[in-house]
Amino acid sequence: MTVACTFYIGVAILLASSPPDSGEKTDVSLVTHVERYLSADDEQVRAELLERIESSAGDAPTAVVAALREARLWERPAEPAGSLTDSLATGGRVNATFRLPGAYHPAKSWPLVIAMPARGSGAPEALRAAAEELGAEGDSCILVGLSAPFGGRFHRAEGESVTLPSLLTEVGRRFHVDGDRVYLFGTAGGADAAWIAALMHADSFAGAMLDGGHPQVPYPAEILPLLLGNLQNTPVFLRPGAATSASERFPEARLFQTAVLDFARHLRVAIIPVADESSMGSGGAAGFRDALLRRREIRREVGHWFRYPEQGQAGFLRVVEPRGEVWTEDQLSILTAGGTDRRDYVVQVVQDRMMFVGGKVDGQTLTVYGKGCAAVEVLFQEGLVDLARPVTVICNGQRRFEGRIEPSIRSMLESARETWDFSRVVLARRTFQLSTDAVMPGQQDPIPNEASSSTGSGRGK
Repeated sequence: MTVACTFYIGVAILLASSPPDSGEKTDVSLVTHVERYLSADDEQVRAELLERIESSAGDAPTAVVAALREARLWERPAEPAGSLTDSLATGGRVNATFRLPGAYHPAKSWPLVIAMPARGSGAPEALRAAAEELGAEGDSCILVGLSAPFGGRFHRAEGESVTLPSLLTEVGRRFHVDGDRVYLFGTAGGADAAWIAALMHADSFAGAMLDGGHPQVPYPAEILPLLLGNLQNTPVFLRPGAATSASERFPEARLFQTAVLDFARHLRVAIIPVADESSMGSGGAAGFRDALLRRREIRREVGHWFRYPEQGQAGFLRVVEPRGEVWTEDQLSILTAGGTDRRDYVVQVVQDRMMFVGGKVDGQTLTVYGKGCAAVEVLFQEGLVDLARPVTVICNGQRRFEGRIEPSIRSMLESARETWDFSRVVLARRTFQLSTDAVMPGQQDPIPNEASSSTGSGRGK
């Protein structure tokens, strides 16, 4: 019998519905101004519209939140399926294939499934694989098959400009996506890429559905336990059959299985039996159906190891400036001297090269940790804290702010325009410079604490 695993890490996954409708309608002129602001490419036009929006909102800046949700920014495509070939704001072009739900209407937000392609296949094959696996449940989702594993490689090729966040933003511009119901899918080689995307962009997804595969990283025995901690708030539905067969041929797959089992024992795994493997092709696996019901939750405790700056988003935290040189080399060779614990040394070298951002919300106190980060932005999302009361922010053990954080219309609009995600509006944001690194307590603990001691440093060649 094949088993499938769902990782329940940290707090329980909420099956919440979309924000309730208060029944009150926002000023039509305010909604119109917001729509024009979000659609305007000219910076001067946006500045003029911002003044009008602030004037219309008056003493109720949160009225802009309702206006963002009422904004009508999308049109019904001429065809329910087709190709996406778009230039991204970050540069580069993305090629993808999409299929819309039969009942798609742009007035409503819809769940999105991003399907990574297997090696040697393209966007149509990736979309077809996702559609076959998800069956009837996939008919209610926007399906997008990618032509290349954007964001799905541990090492990014030189000159590669298409990032996963920029791709998700572009899809959000084209279709009305529910930002709290975005999922990853991959099978075989596509699952390898989806694993990396899930590890490095965990905050972007409500869950990942992976048919086998394993994340291809250097020194997997040492690195995977570190990276798997990034998934503390993101459920991963894994059908491990393909990984089991691969483990007989590839040592890295065996290491992956060992890391996952250790990870599961530490953080608990719910095992969901699949009664009939053949039913997977018709969407018969209950686990996949359950995955599509899950919503991204408010993340009050986060910890995230990452390599490139665009991967530095973790819940209410976003790295805006790295410290020092970013690790870009595609090779990593580590030599250990006699008497040195190889595993600890390798982990330390990798930690030295990677960046970390993490934190915790406890009532009205936000504790922030950063390593390799010169500046971190705190995103005061809806429901994170009570902005009517004083807030305390502690960064790397130092109290950096105490007082009221006022909602900012500019922050609401800029954040929405940057991500095209209206599911959880950023009411305000504040950037903090980090002059020193957080003290990292142990090799695999994703959340540092102030009482921990340093583990020293290592060097890679």
